[in-house]
Amino acid sequence: MSSAAHDAEGLVALAPPRLDHPVRLSDYLGAAGATVMIQRALNCVDSRLVDHGLRVGAIMDAMLEAAGWEPARRRDACLMALMHDIGAYCTEEIDRLVEFESCDVWEHSFYGYLFFKELSPLAGYAEVVLYHHMPYRLFTDQDPAVRFLAQVLQVADRVDMLLLERPRASAEEVAHALGSAPAGQFSFEATALFQEAERRAGLLGQLRGGFDAGDALRKVSAAADPDAAAAFLDMLVHVIDFRSRHTVTHTVTTAWTAYEIARRLIADEAERGRVYCAALLHDVGKIGIPLGILEKPGRLDAREMAVMRTHVTLTESILAGCVPNDIAAAAARHHEKLDGSG
Repeated sequence: MSSAAHDAEGLVALAPPRLDHPVRLSDYLGAAGATVMIQRALNCVDSRLVDHGLRVGAIMDAMLEAAGWEPARRRDACLMALMHDIGAYCTEEIDRLVEFESCDVWEHSFYGYLFFKELSPLAGYAEVVLYHHMPYRLFTDQDPAVRFLAQVLQVADRVDMLLLERPRASAEEVAHALGSAPAGQFSFEATALFQEAERRAGLLGQLRGGFDAGDALRKVSAAADPDAAAAFLDMLVHVIDFRSRHTVTHTVTTAWTAYEIARRLIADEAERGRVYCAALLHDVGKIGIPLGILEKPGRLDAREMAVMRTHVTLTESILAGCVPNDIAAAAARHHEKLDGSG
C-alpha cells in the first residue's frame, strides 16, 4: 500500500529552541539522551501513559511500514506517538486512562496540541495530536498528511485500548471491534493498514507476548536529530512546566545564575558549560512530586518534606546514562553540603 498521497515531507520541522542558553548544549548532551530523559520524567508521573504511548508507537510504526514509509519518517511518528497523550498530564483525568481515551477526548487533545505547537521541537505534529480522536467523517479541509496520520494514530490508539481491556483478543476480534465503531469513525485506509500490519508482522502477538519497551524506546530515541539537543532539552524543561509553572521559572533562573557564578570562578568555558547543564537538570525529578506538595504555599510538614526529598533520587534515575557522570552527579547532589550532609 503506497503512502504517496500522504507524503509528510515538511510536516515535521524542528522548531528553534525556546530558551536562550549561554552554551552549545549539543557539546554536552545528545538529543537521543534528552528523549530518553523525557520518557523517564513522564514515567515518574504515571507509567501507564508512557507505556501506552510506546505501544501505540509500535503499532503506528508497523502500520506506516505497511504504508511504505521509510524508517526515518516512521521514527519521527513514533516520537510523536510516545507523547500523544501528554495533554493528560495537566488535566485531572490522568487516573481515568480508558475514559479519557474514549469519552472525554477533547481536553487532553487540545492541551497536547498546545504543548506540541508551542513547547516542543515537533510543532509539525501539533494538529495530528489535536485531531487524533476526531471521527474521520468530520474532517474537512485539513492537510491530507495531518488527516492520514491522525487516523493512523487513532486506530493504533484504539487497538491498544482494546488490548488493555481484552488482552487475549484475536486479530479477528480486533478487526470486528474496529468495524463495529460508529459509522465514519475510522477511515477505511487506516483500518486496512492495521490489518496489513497484523498480517505481515503478527503485531498482536508481539504486543501480547514479546513487546520490548526498551527496544521501542531505542527506536523513538533514534528519531532525534543529533544536533537538536537544545530543542529536546527545552522540551524536557517544559514538560516539568506542564506540571508546575513555578518549577520552570526556578530552573531557568538557577541555571543562568549558576553560569554567571561559574564565569567568575572558572576559567575553562567547557567547565562553565557543565555547571550550566547540571543546573538546568537539577530539579527534573520534581516532575514526580505531587502538585499538592510541589506548590504548597506554606511550610511542608515532615511527611511532605520526606516526599519532596525524593526528587533527588528521581533526578538520578532520570539522568542515569543520558548525560556525563559529572553533570549527573552535580545535578543530583545540589543540596549536598561541603561536609557531605544535606
